[in-house]
Amino acid sequence: MSLTLSSFIYPAECLGETVTAYAGVCSVCVSHESSEGYSIEILPASPEIDQGQLTNEFMNYLLNVSIERYLRLTESE
Repeated sequence: MSLTLSSFIYPAECLGETVTAYAGVCSVCVSHESSEGYSIEILPASPEIDQGQLTNEFMNYLLNVSIERYLRLTESE
């Protein structure tokens, strides 16, 4: 499944952390990058994995990592 994400909301380092956490169940290809965002494609590691559920779980994890990063940055100000 292909998604376009804002790099402001989902920084690249947060994507990298999420990709590492999900390495056992999927691979992620970054197909387009710009200063404002990027497109990714999430590919399940096996056909038994439900694509929709995987995408939802992946995005929930990515959002959580991004929020935690934002909170760390605002606490240090």
